[in-house]
Amino acid sequence: APALELLQDKLASDRRVYGTDSVEVARTLSRLAYSQIQVGDWTAAERTAAQAIAAFERRGAESELDYALAWGHLGQA
Repeated sequence: APALELLQDKLASDRRVYGTDSVEVARTLSRLAYSQIQVGDWTAAERTAAQAIAAFERRGAESELDYALAWGHLGQA
């Protein structure tokens, strides 16, 4: 799916620019998990949402809206 490819490219770019544990990377992971759910890739969505949650927590960014959304994505996966 084109959206998945774009988000994967954005994730790679975010990691290069902001670092692996940045809030920007966590946000992109959360959005990627949502897209993976939309195409029925539950295993990937679960893994990606868990990575997003862990990155938010490492940065102390639990108040981010995308942190809550990542938990929702994990629940859906």
